[in-house]
Amino acid sequence: MRGKTLRLAGVVAAALWIGLAVMGARTIARAQDADSADISPDRAKPKPTPEIPDLAGNWTGTAVVTKTGEIDTISFVIDQNKGSLHGTWSVVGGDSGHFTGSVNAKDAVTMTLDNPKAKYPNCKINVTGVVSDDATEIAGSWKTASCKKSETGTVQITS
Repeated sequence: MRGKTLRLAGVVAAALWIGLAVMGARTIARAQDADSADISPDRAKPKPTPEIPDLAGNWTGTAVVTKTGEIDTISFVIDQNKGSLHGTWSVVGGDSGHFTGSVNAKDAVTMTLDNPKAKYPNCKINVTGVVSDDATEIAGSWKTASCKKSETGTVQITS
């Protein structure tokens, strides 16, 4: 009987020792989880979403022809729906028409100008530019597409 009691006591002691070891490991794991929780919110912070600049309104400025250096005063009336642009454009004493385009959160602008009064109605002017940080200026370049002659230049407009 004494041998059975000793074996039983040994099994109980072993079980207690294993139980304490498991509980200790859980306590350590919880402590590590608490430290991780303190760190993880910093890592989980979402980056702010860049906003699309508001360009709606009246804009005026200059368009310069690269080859000749001719400078024209140009104006735009821009309507905007999120990143989509459309409206009208005109050159003082010259051509005018409609345009469509887009602007993105990286401040890149593209516009395609048409001119229904032009001698070549398929002729378009493609404008690419960048919006200033305060969204009061657009500066970029332009080039003709599907026209009898190819022209390029720069454009700078302000609101």
